[in-house]
Amino acid sequence: MSNLISNSSKLSMVIKLARTALGLSQQEFADRMGVSKTTLARIETMEAKVSFDFYMQVTKLIYELGVSFDLEENDDIVLKVSPEAQQAVINLFADENNRRIDKKKKNIPK
Repeated sequence: MSNLISNSSKLSMVIKLARTALGLSQQEFADRMGVSKTTLARIETMEAKVSFDFYMQVTKLIYELGVSFDLEENDDIVLKVSPEAQQAVINLFADENNRRIDKKKKNIPK
């Protein structure tokens, strides 16, 4: 356990950081986890605690998607995204259909 920040809070941050790094929406990540978007949002914002079963499930999914993490004793969070996962995100956003809807509506230049 760290000095200042609980591991539960760190894991909430890891989930959001990993999900964002992978280019997944809350709904997409929640679907992969088999939980509601509301549950995921509550976990990411630290409104809900992470159970051991959820911790194991989310850790497995994150690793399978190419992200590893370490919750260090000095309160640092180390997140690593594999080259394959990075390429998957690049490919995802190369398709304009996967870009933010608000940018499409406003015709914001690329």
